[in-house]
Amino acid sequence: MRLLLYVELMNSLDAVAKLMLTVKQGGLSLENISINSMDGGQRLSATLTLVGREEKGEWLARKLLNFPYFHKTRLLKLSEPEA
Repeated sequence: MRLLLYVELMNSLDAVAKLMLTVKQGGLSLENISINSMDGGQRLSATLTLVGREEKGEWLARKLLNFPYFHKTRLLKLSEPEA
């Protein structure tokens, strides 16, 4: 299943690295990522297109909020699995 994850995070290399490591830990594949500056460069917004099980995407969205780097997450399904 393809998933779209929106994340607001601190503008820090550690935050971006933690995001990538947590995606890997969740067993999701990264198809695409877009990272943009916001709030005058204080924070970043990241939009990730992921491939994997919906439950793993939900886990990732919740897990990221356990770290001080991340401020907000939103997860959307892009497509249903093909039979």
